[in-house]
Amino acid sequence: MSDELATLFSGAIAGGAVALLWRTVEKYWVDTKITRALSAEAKLEHYAKPLWLDSGELELRLRHLAKKLQADDRPEAVRLRPEVGQSIDWYTKQGYYATSTVYIMARVSCWIHLYTRDVVLLPFRKDMETVRFFQTVEAVKAAISARPSILWSYYFAGMGEALTDQKDVKPMTFAAFCMRMQEDASFRSFFDQAFWYLIDLSTEDNRHAKIKYLLRIADALGAAKAALEASCKIPELRKNPPEEHP
Repeated sequence: MSDELATLFSGAIAGGAVALLWRTVEKYWVDTKITRALSAEAKLEHYAKPLWLDSGELELRLRHLAKKLQADDRPEAVRLRPEVGQSIDWYTKQGYYATSTVYIMARVSCWIHLYTRDVVLLPFRKDMETVRFFQTVEAVKAAISARPSILWSYYFAGMGEALTDQKDVKPMTFAAFCMRMQEDASFRSFFDQAFWYLIDLSTEDNRHAKIKYLLRIADALGAAKAALEASCKIPELRKNPPEEHP
């Protein structure tokens, strides 16, 4: 009888130990998953303000270009690209609008790149704002690379990668971008396609399709801004950034 009690007692202890171990593992796994999911949300809030601002400025510029095309007015300011040996002041004078538009596009891509890099391995719940934001980002990338665009999805992503200041982990400044364009032939050659993209958009060929294309991108950027406003509560940024017209 004593042997049976000892066996029963040992079994109870073993069962309790297993249950305790399982609860500990389960609690650690759940807590870790929740912590990492919250970290993804925190990262989104960290990048929200600069991405909201740059998306808003790019949206305004694309809507303005679409308006110009609707009026059959093709602005010369976006029909320029830097030539070999171009002086630095070209980027801040004659070529300013085209250069700054390419730079803003690259900034939007850069913030997306940095955020994606930071959270790509973190788990998401299906109902998280992070998931909805990723969906809007994919819509922006799809709109930019859709026909009749000559700016492809991976190239748009590469613009952001090329603009990243690895030391400070943020986009390089406009001044640094201009100087790098003037000094680094390979860097300038990489961004040349973005200048041709603007030139192509401002041509007469397929004008109505290009207008619809520009407005689709602008709408996608607007949706991304709305997703950031909803998830990160940034009402202080809801005023439109200043417009710059060619």
